Amino acid sequence: MTNQGKVIELVQLTDPHLYADTSEGLYGVNSYQSFQAVVAEAVKQPIDLALLTGDLVHDESEQGYKNLRRSLQGLAAPVHVIPGNHDDFAFMQTEFSQGQISCEKQIELGNWQVLMLNSQVPGQVQGHLDEQELAWLE
Repeated sequence: MTNQGKVIELVQLTDPHLYADTSEGLYGVNSYQSFQAVVAEAVKQPIDLALLTGDLVHDESEQGYKNLRRSLQGLAAPVHVIPGNHDDFAFMQTEFSQGQISCEKQIELGNWQVLMLNSQVPGQVQGHLDEQELAWLE
């Protein structure tokens, strides 16, 4: 992906809160259009890796993840995703099991290693790192 010693260009996009219906939004802002604008700016950058952190889809819908995939089509860099409290991890794993977008938690880029920690507690607003996630980290 990148050569040893090369500067790594990494972008983090977080909390798009997409919906199945692309006309939906939060606080008077259309989530889909807003995220499209952010991705359009990211596409202009020389990115080696994009980290997409939850909440990805606000309504936990399968269509919301399809909309997310469609939004990211212009990015040339690999994308790694981690859920937030509004996400459905099973839908994420199904939708992002192949191709440019990945649910892999460990990423190696040149001399760097990026670890994506999942603090999601299904059905809860708050999050924390459970024993399994902490054991994986060690």
